Amino acid sequence: MTTPTAPNPPAEPSIEVKRSIGPSIDEIFVLDFERAYTEQLLERLPSRPELPLSSHQAVNSPGVYILLQNRKEVYVGKADRDLAGRLTRHADNISARHNISLNEMSCRYIYFLEYGLVKLAEPMLIEHFKKKGLAEWNSRGFGSNDPGRKRDKGKPSWFDEQYPIRHDYVVELPAKTYSSLELLRELRGKLPFTLRFEEEDPQSRSELERGGPFQFTEPRRATVTEWLSLACGNLPPGWQLTALLGRIILYKEHDAGYPGQILIRR
Repeated sequence: MTTPTAPNPPAEPSIEVKRSIGPSIDEIFVLDFERAYTEQLLERLPSRPELPLSSHQAVNSPGVYILLQNRKEVYVGKADRDLAGRLTRHADNISARHNISLNEMSCRYIYFLEYGLVKLAEPMLIEHFKKKGLAEWNSRGFGSNDPGRKRDKGKPSWFDEQYPIRHDYVVELPAKTYSSLELLRELRGKLPFTLRFEEEDPQSRSELERGGPFQFTEPRRATVTEWLSLACGNLPPGWQLTALLGRIILYKEHDAGYPGQILIRR
């Protein structure tokens, strides 16, 4: 007699185990440092006192600043180390320009302990004010370095067109005996705009060195035009002094192709 076989027990239901690979993106808090930093900076900077640019009271420290013309924000800038020096150079530059008065200009600024935050702050502030139709001087020639010889015949910057340099700007030079080259170098160091002259070429440099001598027994004040006329007065033929809207150049050439005024041609 065959023994009956017991029925198989019912199979256990299978349980699918989902392995977690981490939280989804909407479950994660990510600090938007740039937004938080910008919001805090925009809270602090406008509350800083607005001071005349001519007497800004800044110190030698990294920082960012806003220049205002008749209470309107026109320029955002940064200083890597010397905020005081940066603002003073801006004041000197503006004082040597037509169609603008230093009395129109004021500034706000704030210091930073870390240089890296200064670099981050400037573009964010520029973007913020540009969106509001402000900071019109940024990227339009103000605060720029000498663009170089290759761009002397190019279109002048917006800032130079609006506010060309003054040739009647007065500079004081110390008592000394100068050659033309020494006088030009001394003057270049005193000017708040670019004075560029040909001194790399040995022949040109030699001619500038032989110009003069000019001897002053006491400090002397004169306009830019007067100083340059003196320096060029006894140079040999072939030199040309040209005033562009934002800088003055002196080279061995006779070239009428510049977008500016020929002051002296020898």
